Amino acid sequence: MIVKFFPCGPLQANCYLIYSKKGGDAFVIDAPPGSAAKVAEVADAEGLKVRFVLDTHGHFDHTSDNMEFVRRFGSKIGISRKGEKFISDPASQGFQLPFDMEASKPDFYLDEKKAFECAGLSFKVIPTPGHTKGSVCLYCEKEKALFSGDTLFADCCGRYDLEGSSGDEIEASLKILAKLPEDTIVYPGHGKRTTIGRELGWMRKFKA
Repeated sequence: MIVKFFPCGPLQANCYLIYSKKGGDAFVIDAPPGSAAKVAEVADAEGLKVRFVLDTHGHFDHTSDNMEFVRRFGSKIGISRKGEKFISDPASQGFQLPFDMEASKPDFYLDEKKAFECAGLSFKVIPTPGHTKGSVCLYCEKEKALFSGDTLFADCCGRYDLEGSSGDEIEASLKILAKLPEDTIVYPGHGKRTTIGRELGWMRKFKA
């Protein structure tokens, strides 16, 4: 598995480009503003076909470039059913957006799939509500990799004081993630990567 990441937009959300070989299929996890152009540079150089955009949740800093990926690559959009409203009606996010966000709609719902497969890779879809009702993480057991969105960061978790957020739910979600192997690499929605083992201490003690 090859992972390229691009921190983009005013909140420097991470866009992950994932593929297995040059000239093959690829997909991205999260589409922050400005990410499609950066992904296109790599995709053109590597001959990649960016088949899918997977949104870990619906907040604007992770989804604003959804339609740019559709226009550039014909990508299909996946998000949880509970996250759909945030991308179809950006004004519903519950806070003032820093710019006008283009609406998009999903081609499929991640939380209705047991697994997502692309580029010879298989990812388990783990619903992890808390930061939003529709937050999900994507876990590749073979590659020992977890793409955690805004559920889990290095040294902390995502905010749970926003509209639709829940401290009790994010606490329960962290307990689920804490059961993954300690050597699992965590690719978060913001900031640097980490491992489950590195975060276990505070995760086990976390109380919202």
